Amino acid sequence: RGEWPNGLREPDALVRMASLDETRQSRLVAEVLGAKSLGQGLSDIVAATGNGSALFATEIANSLKDQGAVVVRGGEALLLDASKDIELPVTLEAMILAKVDQLANEVKTTLQIASVLGVRFSSALLQEAVGVSIVEHLEALERAGFVQSESERGATACSFVSQQVLEVVKKASVGQQLREYHGRIAAAIESIYRDQLELHFEHLAFHCARGGRLLDAARNYEMVGDRLRRLAELDRSVKSFHRGISILESLQDSAGGDLVLEGIAALHLKAGEVSSLLGDQATAQRHLQVAQEIAEEVGAIEIDVGCLTALGQLYLSKGRLQIAKMIIEQGLSQARVSRLPMAEVELLLALANVHLEFGEVDEAKVLQEQALERAKRDPHF
Repeated sequence: RGEWPNGLREPDALVRMASLDETRQSRLVAEVLGAKSLGQGLSDIVAATGNGSALFATEIANSLKDQGAVVVRGGEALLLDASKDIELPVTLEAMILAKVDQLANEVKTTLQIASVLGVRFSSALLQEAVGVSIVEHLEALERAGFVQSESERGATACSFVSQQVLEVVKKASVGQQLREYHGRIAAAIESIYRDQLELHFEHLAFHCARGGRLLDAARNYEMVGDRLRRLAELDRSVKSFHRGISILESLQDSAGGDLVLEGIAALHLKAGEVSSLLGDQATAQRHLQVAQEIAEEVGAIEIDVGCLTALGQLYLSKGRLQIAKMIIEQGLSQARVSRLPMAEVELLLALANVHLEFGEVDEAKVLQEQALERAKRDPHF
Protein backbone atom coordinates (compact mmCIF):
# COMPACT_ATOMS: atom_id res chain seq x y z
CA ARG A 1 0.00 0.00 0.00
CA GLY A 2 1.24 3.47 -0.79
CA GLU A 3 1.70 6.15 1.83
CA TRP A 4 -1.29 7.97 3.30
CA PRO A 5 -1.68 11.50 1.92
CA ASN A 6 -0.08 14.02 4.26
CA GLY A 7 -3.31 15.25 5.76
CA LEU A 8 -4.57 11.82 6.79
CA ARG A 9 -1.37 9.88 7.37
CA GLU A 10 -1.37 7.86 10.57
CA PRO A 11 1.54 8.16 13.04
CA ASP A 12 4.36 5.67 12.48
CA ALA A 13 4.44 4.85 16.18
CA LEU A 14 2.99 5.97 19.48
CA VAL A 15 5.68 6.37 22.12
CA ARG A 16 4.50 6.37 25.72
CA MET A 17 6.99 7.98 28.09
CA ALA A 18 7.74 6.44 31.45
CA SER A 19 6.95 8.53 34.54
CA LEU A 20 9.65 10.85 35.82
CA ASP A 21 11.12 10.20 39.24
CA GLU A 22 11.23 13.09 41.73
CA THR A 23 14.81 14.07 40.85
CA ARG A 24 14.17 14.33 37.11
CA GLN A 25 10.84 16.04 37.68
CA SER A 26 12.47 18.69 39.86
CA ARG A 27 15.28 19.15 37.33
CA LEU A 28 12.73 19.70 34.54
CA VAL A 29 10.78 22.30 36.55
CA ALA A 30 14.00 24.09 37.47
CA GLU A 31 15.00 24.24 33.80
CA VAL A 32 11.63 25.72 32.80
CA LEU A 33 11.98 28.31 35.58
CA GLY A 34 15.50 29.20 34.41
CA ALA A 35 17.17 27.80 37.53
CA LYS A 36 19.61 25.02 38.34
CA SER A 37 17.74 23.68 41.35
CA LEU A 38 14.58 24.11 43.42
CA GLY A 39 14.34 25.37 46.95
CA GLN A 40 12.93 22.98 49.53
CA GLY A 41 9.40 24.41 49.67
CA LEU A 42 9.09 24.51 45.90
CA SER A 43 10.58 21.03 45.57
CA ASP A 44 7.94 19.68 47.97
CA ILE A 45 5.11 21.23 45.90
CA VAL A 46 6.44 19.74 42.66
CA ALA A 47 6.88 16.30 44.25
CA ALA A 48 3.33 16.38 45.63
CA THR A 49 1.58 17.53 42.45
CA GLY A 50 3.70 16.58 39.44
CA ASN A 51 2.47 12.97 39.15
CA GLY A 52 5.60 12.01 37.24
CA SER A 53 4.29 13.61 34.03
CA ALA A 54 6.75 15.76 32.07
CA LEU A 55 3.89 17.74 30.53
CA PHE A 56 2.19 18.31 33.87
CA ALA A 57 5.46 19.29 35.56
CA THR A 58 6.11 21.82 32.79
CA GLU A 59 2.66 23.33 33.22
CA ILE A 60 3.15 23.55 36.99
CA ALA A 61 6.31 25.57 36.33
CA ASN A 62 4.47 27.83 33.87
CA SER A 63 1.61 28.29 36.33
CA LEU A 64 4.02 29.33 39.08
CA LYS A 65 5.66 31.83 36.74
CA ASP A 66 2.30 33.25 35.62
CA GLN A 67 1.29 33.82 39.26
CA GLY A 68 4.61 35.53 40.06
CA ALA A 69 5.09 33.05 42.89
CA VAL A 70 8.75 32.20 42.15
CA VAL A 71 12.06 34.04 42.12
CA VAL A 72 15.47 32.71 41.05
CA ARG A 73 18.41 33.56 43.30
CA GLY A 74 21.87 32.15 42.81
CA GLY A 75 20.58 29.54 40.40
CA GLU A 76 17.96 28.31 42.89
CA ALA A 77 14.21 28.75 42.32
CA LEU A 78 12.45 29.85 45.50
CA LEU A 79 8.88 30.57 46.54
CA LEU A 80 8.39 34.28 47.14
CA ASP A 81 5.87 33.74 49.92
CA ALA A 82 5.59 30.22 51.30
CA SER A 83 2.51 31.19 53.32
CA LYS A 84 0.58 32.41 50.27
CA ASP A 85 -1.94 30.01 48.66
CA ILE A 86 -0.83 28.91 45.22
CA GLU A 87 -3.42 27.77 42.69
CA LEU A 88 -2.23 24.68 40.86
CA PRO A 89 -4.23 22.20 38.76
CA VAL A 90 -5.05 19.04 40.67
CA THR A 91 -4.54 16.69 37.69
CA LEU A 92 -3.14 16.89 34.18
CA GLU A 93 -6.67 16.54 32.78
CA ALA A 94 -7.90 19.43 34.91
CA MET A 95 -4.98 21.55 33.75
CA ILE A 96 -5.69 20.88 30.08
CA LEU A 97 -9.44 21.47 30.47
CA ALA A 98 -8.76 24.74 32.28
CA LYS A 99 -6.67 25.89 29.31
CA VAL A 100 -9.42 24.82 26.90
CA ASP A 101 -11.98 26.89 28.84
CA GLN A 102 -9.79 29.98 28.42
CA LEU A 103 -10.01 29.79 24.62
CA ALA A 104 -12.42 31.89 22.56
CA ASN A 105 -15.45 29.84 21.52
CA GLU A 106 -14.56 29.68 17.83
CA VAL A 107 -10.98 28.61 18.63
CA LYS A 108 -12.30 25.98 21.05
CA THR A 109 -14.55 24.57 18.30
CA THR A 110 -11.59 24.35 15.93
CA LEU A 111 -9.59 22.52 18.60
CA GLN A 112 -12.39 20.03 19.29
CA ILE A 113 -12.89 19.24 15.59
CA ALA A 114 -9.12 18.79 15.24
CA SER A 115 -9.19 16.28 18.10
CA VAL A 116 -11.74 14.22 16.17
CA LEU A 117 -9.37 14.17 13.17
CA GLY A 118 -6.60 12.62 15.26
CA VAL A 119 -3.10 13.31 16.55
CA ARG A 120 -1.95 14.59 13.14
CA PHE A 121 -4.25 16.39 10.73
CA SER A 122 -4.41 18.43 7.55
CA SER A 123 -5.02 22.12 8.18
CA ALA A 124 -6.87 22.33 4.85
CA LEU A 125 -9.21 19.50 5.83
CA LEU A 126 -9.76 21.04 9.26
CA GLN A 127 -10.58 24.42 7.72
CA GLU A 128 -13.11 22.82 5.37
CA ALA A 129 -14.75 21.09 8.35
CA VAL A 130 -14.81 24.28 10.45
CA GLY A 131 -16.17 26.35 7.56
CA VAL A 132 -14.12 29.52 8.11
CA SER A 133 -10.48 30.55 7.92
CA ILE A 134 -8.59 28.97 10.82
CA VAL A 135 -5.15 30.58 10.37
CA GLU A 136 -5.57 32.72 13.47
CA HIS A 137 -7.18 29.83 15.36
CA LEU A 138 -4.16 27.61 14.76
CA GLU A 139 -1.79 30.38 15.79
CA ALA A 140 -3.74 30.79 19.04
CA LEU A 141 -3.72 27.04 19.66
CA GLU A 142 0.02 26.86 19.03
CA ARG A 143 0.65 29.72 21.45
CA ALA A 144 -1.52 27.97 24.05
CA GLY A 145 0.53 24.79 23.68
CA PHE A 146 -2.13 22.52 22.16
CA VAL A 147 -0.80 21.97 18.65
CA GLN A 148 2.30 22.44 16.57
CA SER A 149 2.55 23.09 12.84
CA GLU A 150 4.60 21.18 10.33
CA SER A 151 4.98 21.18 6.57
CA GLU A 152 5.83 18.41 4.14
CA ARG A 153 6.18 18.63 0.35
CA GLY A 154 4.17 21.81 0.19
CA ALA A 155 1.28 20.51 2.29
CA THR A 156 0.60 22.02 5.68
CA ALA A 157 -0.23 19.72 8.55
CA CYS A 158 -0.49 20.13 12.30
CA SER A 159 -0.28 17.77 15.21
CA PHE A 160 -1.20 17.77 18.87
CA VAL A 161 1.74 18.28 21.18
CA SER A 162 1.02 14.98 22.91
CA GLN A 163 -1.38 12.05 22.91
CA GLN A 164 -2.50 13.06 26.41
CA VAL A 165 -3.61 16.50 25.27
CA LEU A 166 -5.50 14.97 22.34
CA GLU A 167 -7.34 12.45 24.53
CA VAL A 168 -8.41 15.05 27.10
CA VAL A 169 -9.65 17.50 24.46
CA LYS A 170 -11.52 14.75 22.61
CA LYS A 171 -13.28 13.61 25.77
CA ALA A 172 -14.77 17.09 26.13
CA SER A 173 -16.92 16.52 23.01
CA VAL A 174 -19.82 14.11 23.54
CA GLY A 175 -23.21 13.11 22.17
CA GLN A 176 -24.77 15.24 19.47
CA GLN A 177 -21.83 17.62 19.36
CA LEU A 178 -19.38 14.81 18.63
CA ARG A 179 -21.75 13.39 15.99
CA GLU A 180 -21.91 16.81 14.34
CA TYR A 181 -18.10 17.06 14.23
CA HIS A 182 -17.78 13.65 12.57
CA GLY A 183 -20.45 14.69 10.05
CA ARG A 184 -18.55 17.88 9.25
CA ILE A 185 -15.33 15.95 8.71
CA ALA A 186 -17.06 13.43 6.41
CA ALA A 187 -18.42 16.28 4.28
CA ALA A 188 -14.98 17.93 4.26
CA ILE A 189 -13.30 14.74 3.05
CA GLU A 190 -15.85 14.45 0.23
CA SER A 191 -15.18 18.05 -0.77
CA ILE A 192 -11.39 18.27 -0.39
CA TYR A 193 -10.57 14.86 -1.87
CA ARG A 194 -13.41 14.50 -4.38
CA ASP A 195 -10.96 13.83 -7.25
CA GLN A 196 -9.14 11.05 -5.38
CA LEU A 197 -11.83 9.88 -2.98
CA GLU A 198 -10.92 6.21 -3.43
CA LEU A 199 -7.79 6.81 -1.33
CA HIS A 200 -9.93 8.13 1.52
CA PHE A 201 -12.88 5.70 1.61
CA GLU A 202 -11.74 4.19 4.93
CA HIS A 203 -11.57 7.52 6.76
CA LEU A 204 -14.77 8.65 5.10
CA ALA A 205 -16.57 5.47 6.17
CA PHE A 206 -15.39 5.91 9.77
CA HIS A 207 -16.60 9.51 10.01
CA CYS A 208 -19.88 8.75 8.21
CA ALA A 209 -20.56 5.98 10.74
CA ARG A 210 -19.78 8.20 13.72
CA GLY A 211 -21.69 11.09 12.15
CA GLY A 212 -24.92 9.11 11.76
CA ARG A 213 -24.69 8.61 7.96
CA LEU A 214 -24.91 4.84 8.33
CA LEU A 215 -25.92 3.87 4.78
CA ASP A 216 -23.08 5.99 3.40
CA ALA A 217 -20.72 4.39 5.91
CA ALA A 218 -21.70 0.88 4.81
CA ARG A 219 -21.29 1.78 1.13
CA ASN A 220 -17.86 3.25 1.81
CA TYR A 221 -16.73 0.22 3.80
CA GLU A 222 -17.83 -1.91 0.83
CA MET A 223 -15.70 0.22 -1.49
CA VAL A 224 -12.78 -0.03 0.94
CA GLY A 225 -13.13 -3.80 0.89
CA ASP A 226 -13.27 -3.86 -2.93
CA ARG A 227 -10.14 -1.72 -3.21
CA LEU A 228 -8.19 -3.77 -0.67
CA ARG A 229 -9.21 -6.95 -2.50
CA ARG A 230 -7.76 -5.54 -5.73
CA LEU A 231 -4.57 -4.74 -3.81
CA ALA A 232 -4.49 -8.32 -2.46
CA GLU A 233 -4.80 -7.07 1.14
CA LEU A 234 -7.36 -9.76 1.82
CA ASP A 235 -7.42 -9.74 5.65
CA ARG A 236 -8.16 -6.03 5.72
CA SER A 237 -10.62 -6.43 2.87
CA VAL A 238 -12.79 -8.96 4.70
CA LYS A 239 -12.68 -6.84 7.88
CA SER A 240 -14.05 -3.90 5.92
CA PHE A 241 -16.92 -6.03 4.60
CA HIS A 242 -17.63 -7.15 8.18
CA ARG A 243 -17.84 -3.51 9.32
CA GLY A 244 -20.32 -2.77 6.54
CA ILE A 245 -22.41 -5.81 7.51
CA SER A 246 -22.51 -4.74 11.17
CA ILE A 247 -23.67 -1.25 10.24
CA LEU A 248 -26.44 -2.49 7.93
CA GLU A 249 -27.59 -5.08 10.46
CA SER A 250 -28.05 -2.25 12.96
CA LEU A 251 -30.45 -0.62 10.47
CA GLN A 252 -32.59 -3.65 9.71
CA ASP A 253 -35.45 -2.74 12.03
CA SER A 254 -35.37 1.01 11.48
CA ALA A 255 -35.17 1.83 7.78
CA GLY A 256 -34.48 0.62 4.29
CA GLY A 257 -36.33 -2.71 4.30
CA ASP A 258 -35.37 -4.90 1.34
CA LEU A 259 -32.71 -2.41 0.22
CA VAL A 260 -30.80 -2.88 3.49
CA LEU A 261 -31.22 -6.65 3.31
CA GLU A 262 -29.91 -6.67 -0.24
CA GLY A 263 -26.89 -4.68 0.93
CA ILE A 264 -26.26 -7.20 3.72
CA ALA A 265 -26.47 -10.05 1.20
CA ALA A 266 -24.03 -8.34 -1.17
CA LEU A 267 -21.49 -7.80 1.62
CA HIS A 268 -21.82 -11.40 2.85
CA LEU A 269 -21.19 -12.56 -0.73
CA LYS A 270 -18.03 -10.47 -0.98
CA ALA A 271 -16.87 -11.53 2.49
CA GLY A 272 -17.42 -15.14 1.46
CA GLU A 273 -15.44 -14.75 -1.75
CA VAL A 274 -12.49 -13.16 0.06
CA SER A 275 -12.62 -15.71 2.90
CA SER A 276 -12.40 -18.43 0.24
CA LEU A 277 -9.32 -16.75 -1.25
CA LEU A 278 -7.81 -16.72 2.24
CA GLY A 279 -8.37 -20.47 2.49
CA ASP A 280 -10.95 -20.17 5.26
CA GLN A 281 -13.52 -22.44 3.66
CA ALA A 282 -15.80 -22.80 6.69
CA THR A 283 -16.18 -19.03 7.09
CA ALA A 284 -16.60 -18.61 3.35
CA GLN A 285 -19.39 -21.16 3.28
CA ARG A 286 -21.23 -19.49 6.19
CA HIS A 287 -21.08 -16.08 4.50
CA LEU A 288 -22.23 -17.46 1.14
CA GLN A 289 -25.13 -19.40 2.63
CA VAL A 290 -26.35 -16.35 4.55
CA ALA A 291 -26.03 -14.23 1.41
CA GLN A 292 -27.98 -16.77 -0.65
CA GLU A 293 -30.80 -17.05 1.90
CA ILE A 294 -31.24 -13.27 2.02
CA ALA A 295 -30.95 -12.93 -1.77
CA GLU A 296 -33.71 -15.50 -2.30
CA GLU A 297 -35.88 -13.76 0.30
CA VAL A 298 -35.67 -10.32 -1.35
CA GLY A 299 -35.43 -11.53 -4.95
CA ALA A 300 -31.88 -10.31 -5.59
CA ILE A 301 -31.16 -12.58 -8.57
CA GLU A 302 -27.69 -11.28 -9.39
CA ILE A 303 -26.50 -11.82 -5.80
CA ASP A 304 -28.12 -15.27 -5.75
CA VAL A 305 -26.26 -16.23 -8.94
CA GLY A 306 -23.03 -14.84 -7.45
CA CYS A 307 -23.54 -17.05 -4.38
CA LEU A 308 -24.10 -20.13 -6.53
CA THR A 309 -20.95 -19.33 -8.48
CA ALA A 310 -18.84 -18.91 -5.35
CA LEU A 311 -20.34 -21.96 -3.61
CA GLY A 312 -19.78 -24.12 -6.71
CA GLN A 313 -16.14 -23.05 -6.85
CA LEU A 314 -15.80 -23.64 -3.11
CA TYR A 315 -17.08 -27.22 -3.38
CA LEU A 316 -14.85 -27.74 -6.41
CA SER A 317 -11.81 -26.71 -4.34
CA LYS A 318 -12.90 -29.23 -1.68
CA GLY A 319 -13.00 -31.98 -4.29
CA ARG A 320 -16.76 -32.49 -3.90
CA LEU A 321 -17.33 -32.56 -7.63
CA GLN A 322 -20.95 -33.77 -7.86
CA ILE A 323 -22.21 -31.06 -5.49
CA ALA A 324 -20.08 -28.46 -7.28
CA LYS A 325 -21.48 -29.53 -10.67
CA MET A 326 -25.08 -29.38 -9.44
CA ILE A 327 -24.68 -25.91 -7.89
CA ILE A 328 -22.85 -24.47 -10.91
CA GLU A 329 -25.45 -25.83 -13.35
CA GLN A 330 -28.19 -24.26 -11.23
CA GLY A 331 -26.37 -20.93 -11.30
CA LEU A 332 -25.78 -21.18 -15.05
CA SER A 333 -29.49 -21.77 -15.67
CA GLN A 334 -30.42 -18.71 -13.57
CA ALA A 335 -27.75 -16.55 -15.25
CA ARG A 336 -29.14 -17.40 -18.69
CA VAL A 337 -32.76 -16.79 -17.71
CA SER A 338 -31.87 -13.49 -16.02
CA ARG A 339 -29.54 -12.45 -18.86
CA LEU A 340 -26.40 -12.01 -16.77
CA PRO A 341 -23.66 -12.50 -19.40
CA MET A 342 -20.64 -11.97 -17.15
CA ALA A 343 -21.96 -14.50 -14.63
CA GLU A 344 -22.79 -16.89 -17.48
CA VAL A 345 -19.21 -16.80 -18.77
CA GLU A 346 -17.78 -17.31 -15.29
CA LEU A 347 -20.10 -20.26 -14.64
CA LEU A 348 -19.31 -21.87 -18.01
CA LEU A 349 -15.62 -21.75 -17.16
CA ALA A 350 -16.28 -23.10 -13.64
CA LEU A 351 -18.29 -25.96 -15.10
CA ALA A 352 -15.46 -26.65 -17.56
CA ASN A 353 -13.11 -26.98 -14.58
CA VAL A 354 -15.47 -29.50 -12.98
CA HIS A 355 -15.41 -31.63 -16.14
CA LEU A 356 -11.61 -31.41 -16.23
CA GLU A 357 -11.52 -32.75 -12.67
CA PHE A 358 -13.69 -35.65 -13.85
CA GLY A 359 -11.22 -36.21 -16.68
CA GLU A 360 -13.81 -35.22 -19.31
CA VAL A 361 -11.54 -33.07 -21.48
CA ASP A 362 -13.78 -32.88 -24.55
CA GLU A 363 -16.78 -31.69 -22.52
CA ALA A 364 -14.58 -29.11 -20.81
CA LYS A 365 -13.30 -27.84 -24.16
CA VAL A 366 -16.86 -27.40 -25.46
CA LEU A 367 -17.80 -25.34 -22.37
CA GLN A 368 -14.69 -23.18 -22.74
CA GLU A 369 -15.59 -22.49 -26.38
CA GLN A 370 -19.13 -21.58 -25.33
CA ALA A 371 -17.73 -19.16 -22.77
CA LEU A 372 -15.53 -17.55 -25.43
CA GLU A 373 -18.40 -17.20 -27.89
CA ARG A 374 -20.68 -15.74 -25.18
CA ALA A 375 -18.02 -13.23 -24.26
CA LYS A 376 -17.61 -12.15 -27.89
CA ARG A 377 -21.32 -11.27 -28.09
CA ASP A 378 -21.23 -8.90 -25.14
CA PRO A 379 -19.59 -5.44 -25.20
CA HIS A 380 -18.64 -5.77 -21.49
CA PHE A 381 -15.93 -8.22 -22.55
